[in-house]
Amino acid sequence: VSMEIILPDIPTQTRITSVLSAYDDLIENNEKRIRALEEMAQLLYTEWFVKPVKKGLPKGWEIKKLKDVANIISGYAFKSSDFIETGIPVIKIKNITSKNTVDTNNTDFVSPAIITDRLSKYILKVADIVVAMTGATAGKVGRISTNQTMLLNQRVAKIDPNSGYYSFVWGRIATEEAKNELYRLAG
Repeated sequence: VSMEIILPDIPTQTRITSVLSAYDDLIENNEKRIRALEEMAQLLYTEWFVKPVKKGLPKGWEIKKLKDVANIISGYAFKSSDFIETGIPVIKIKNITSKNTVDTNNTDFVSPAIITDRLSKYILKVADIVVAMTGATAGKVGRISTNQTMLLNQRVAKIDPNSGYYSFVWGRIATEEAKNELYRLAG
């Protein structure tokens, strides 16, 4: 292509590359720390809340169904003709990883014009909990980790904990035991 670009001299390019590389390393290290902290939090949750419950409930505790402490919203059934090359990302089952995260880099897209009041309940926000509802991947859970507007696709549900329950719901739903139970229920 005959497009012209302005390039700094080699020493300047090297300095820029060095700075960008350092930032990439910092981002990667922070992501590793976040994953390690989430794993520690999960272990701590299991130690404090799952193991004691198996021995009997502590005084004042109670068992509730998920539907009693959270709203469960099934995703929207977009038509195949709704999907376009770029636009608003749509979170599908394929985006929920086995590591309790949501891959937002490999999404399908719909036009921003599609968002109406009717679709507002399917808009995802940072920290929303999503779960795969069907197939071999049923029970996989993840959390949205970006502020980018995204939409919830069919066969994926959003678990929207009631006020005060978020940490407990996430801590419970992210356990292997809970994922296996969700898989069994979906079957």
